[in-house]
Amino acid sequence: MDSNTQVNTKKILLALDWYDNRVHQGVAKVAQKYGWDLFCLHKTQNQQGIPTCWRGDGAITMIGHKETSDFFKEHKIPVIDLGLEKHGLQVPRVVTNNEMIGKMAANHFLERGFTNFYVPFECGLPMFEERSKSFKNTLKKAGYECQVLNSPNIYDEHLFNHSSDWWKKKLPQLQFPAALFAFEDSWAAQWLALLESMAYKIPSEVAILGADNDPLISTASHISLSSIDTDQHGLGVRAAEALEVLINQPQSASPLLIQHEPLNTITRASTDIIASSNPVVNRALAIIYDDVTINASSLAQKMDMSVQGLQRSFRAHFHMSPGQIIRQLRLRRVKHLLIHSKMSSEEISRQTGFYSIQALHLFFKRETGITPGTYKRLKIPKI
Repeated sequence: MDSNTQVNTKKILLALDWYDNRVHQGVAKVAQKYGWDLFCLHKTQNQQGIPTCWRGDGAITMIGHKETSDFFKEHKIPVIDLGLEKHGLQVPRVVTNNEMIGKMAANHFLERGFTNFYVPFECGLPMFEERSKSFKNTLKKAGYECQVLNSPNIYDEHLFNHSSDWWKKKLPQLQFPAALFAFEDSWAAQWLALLESMAYKIPSEVAILGADNDPLISTASHISLSSIDTDQHGLGVRAAEALEVLINQPQSASPLLIQHEPLNTITRASTDIIASSNPVVNRALAIIYDDVTINASSLAQKMDMSVQGLQRSFRAHFHMSPGQIIRQLRLRRVKHLLIHSKMSSEEISRQTGFYSIQALHLFFKRETGITPGTYKRLKIPKI
């Protein structure tokens, strides 16, 4: 590399309070695109701020400590914040859409017929408070309440610091089947291990859902963990692209909050159950999950009952009609295939129960406001 190239190479810092290789990979992909010199730094217990003598052209970090905010305030280095902590700096933030994550978690359980809902604690961290609030609000709109277990904050101590006897006294009497949204995967894995050690049956008595879809956590236990895929790779890409704009166009009116959408909910063993107490709804949901191409009329016929009788059972024991749950699951399936498969529109139409591409497009636009092609372009950024 000649001296001119070295002078023009942007020196970029990636400093994370936590390490997720998917975020790193996303940032690195954009770094390669723009020819950045990327320096990845893990913050330590004794070094919470940015190293005093580091200088560069930009940074991606989580501004959660005064030392970090003071550093960027003093040196005026362009920075993208990956967190939601208050610090007074007018800098762009790129964060997961926690409201959507909470809504997806609630719908995951509601669609399976759960009526008893729990979160572990109120932790005070903005990201998880947003997820908790959205989870509760979505449940409330469907007519359900959510209980807080008031367990110790896992940021402060591990669940296994306490004995089973201590937990039996601490935990409320869980109503089965219980649905527990644990905010993120490492916490969900701790809850799964703890409850199983106390002889709770997973998922028939307690179903557990995490978030972030960390492959090293979600498939590590003999009971695999269901999780919301928050697209950490895409989050890294989004943050890096925002930084490139900030460096090159510092006076542009960049949005101060960029919310990155989660992809989907990955169902594994920890929530793979139909939980409705009503046998008609339970069987109907099992059939729908097995075949999203079915319609309400065919469903009733398969169950040897009238459409009106099926609808009455759903009105009395479920928060949606048969048609509504079929449409919701079918839409989710279409979205998944658009992003994660190489199927043509015609193949996706057949796989999801539509008689033509035109019918699929009309359905998708009615439900989302955009066409399948537009959705795919928005969800798969070109690097």
